[in-house]
Amino acid sequence: MTLLLCLLFCSSVVSAKIMLVDKIDKIVCGPTANTPISHTDIDWKRSLTGEKVPVEKQIQMEIVRQQVEQEKIPIDESTAVQYLETIKSANDLTQNQLVDLFGEVGLLYDEGKKQLVDQYTYDMFLHHKFRSQVLVTDDQVEEFHKDNPEIDPGLFEIKIATVSYDEDTKKAVRRKIDAFTDGDTGAITVEWGDALKIEDTDLSRDKKFIASMEKGEMSVVDNDVEFDIYYLVSKNDARTKELQERRTAIIEQLSRDQFEDLLKTYNAGIEDKVRLIELF
Repeated sequence: MTLLLCLLFCSSVVSAKIMLVDKIDKIVCGPTANTPISHTDIDWKRSLTGEKVPVEKQIQMEIVRQQVEQEKIPIDESTAVQYLETIKSANDLTQNQLVDLFGEVGLLYDEGKKQLVDQYTYDMFLHHKFRSQVLVTDDQVEEFHKDNPEIDPGLFEIKIATVSYDEDTKKAVRRKIDAFTDGDTGAITVEWGDALKIEDTDLSRDKKFIASMEKGEMSVVDNDVEFDIYYLVSKNDARTKELQERRTAIIEQLSRDQFEDLLKTYNAGIEDKVRLIELF
């Protein structure tokens, strides 16, 4: 199927110019409607955060919308409108500013409001169908924690000072720096840069020596035309996170996994009610 826009220009002889505007790429044939998804939907449709909406998500939301209609699940669409008012109030936005925000992601105000209603409908349906079936046990949490350890990387806070030299002064400068690093603070004057924080996973190969330094220690690196003095201000070693630190995040992860499995099972169960026609 192809959507065509015809522009007619009348003169002594009527002529018509045909211009392709859009194409229907897929049709979701469900229990209550045959809903087209066009190339424009696939290429340009954006969420309220400006992210591209995957075609799979568009198809899933349309299937859910039709299921809500068929099962006559009560949906209070005014909640989405109330949410808009909450956004305006929390961010001190006028109606025109809210319209501008929608415009930044390519949406008219009514389109943005419809997206909120559609998302609310989708979330409510999934809650209605599956939330009561999602249950994460303590044993599952502990097993996930054991099988999927999370490492807190080591963190180093360092300062760096640079001392230049030439071939004639190199040995003398090095002797002064060695005395300085051994505790003779008057041996040479150095200017430390701002403290830098870096994780051990971000250390380049030639900076791995920092990981073996102790707090308060200095190391010297010869860079051919200057000496770099590294001073370790503080150090936190890498460690494996404890279960209590991760419990909430693990429960959320396992809940999402269960939820997605239930949704896949649901989709497989309604295949006889919904058909996807691919036109291109």
